Amino acid sequence: WRRMLANNTFGRARHFLVLGMKFESDLRELGFSGRFWRDSTVAEALTERLDLEEKARPLPNQVRILFMSRIIRAKGIYVALDAVAGLRRRFPGCDISLVVAGDGEEAPEARRYAVAQEMSFVSFVGEVRGSEKSRILRDSHILLFPTFHGEGLPNVILEAMLHGLPVVCRDAGAISDVVIDGRNGLVTSAESAAEFTDMLARLISEPRLYAAMSRRNAAVAGERYVCAAVRERLLRVYNEVLKGEGSSLCVRTRNSLN
Repeated sequence: WRRMLANNTFGRARHFLVLGMKFESDLRELGFSGRFWRDSTVAEALTERLDLEEKARPLPNQVRILFMSRIIRAKGIYVALDAVAGLRRRFPGCDISLVVAGDGEEAPEARRYAVAQEMSFVSFVGEVRGSEKSRILRDSHILLFPTFHGEGLPNVILEAMLHGLPVVCRDAGAISDVVIDGRNGLVTSAESAAEFTDMLARLISEPRLYAAMSRRNAAVAGERYVCAAVRERLLRVYNEVLKGEGSSLCVRTRNSLN
């Protein structure tokens, strides 16, 4: 019934714009046979200049790990808490902290869990926006995103990259189209806190790997995932579709008219 419904609604289109290879594969399995285009969501712009050389230096004795998301169980909040607790046990001489940014239905229970487990290294800062969000990203070293939720392409992944953070995450949705394991982050299909502790420990133990990922993420995100870059790619898609359909119309934005 899903195949029949899909092919008699969205499947009647000739062009499909998706966030990643996984979604293209899923739609093709349902029988969608048009032309597929893949593109990303948008990283919110930096509000302050990023000192990339400072960011990409080997991790200091103070390491700040960031979990930024809507706080529900499926986003991996408890995996994140336990993974950083395990990391602190592995590096007892290192001041490792976890900043939890965001709000959601599981936030009160997550706070109680952190208190019960004596996780004084965790700071819950609530939902953040604008300059405060940019400051937290700038001051953090690694994004930890152990989601097992039904993801698309979370903006926080692109925003972390823009701020020079290596990403430690699960392979969900279109994330693996952007985060390449060993190149600009570490990716796993596992859901255990121990696996994420291992990946975080690798970044702390390999400063050259951390620095290379930090520089690469800031450069790639600044070129590909800011609003202007995504907008121009989408305009090219729309104009190519119109051209293929025999239309003489041209899609433009105010900026492109200048």
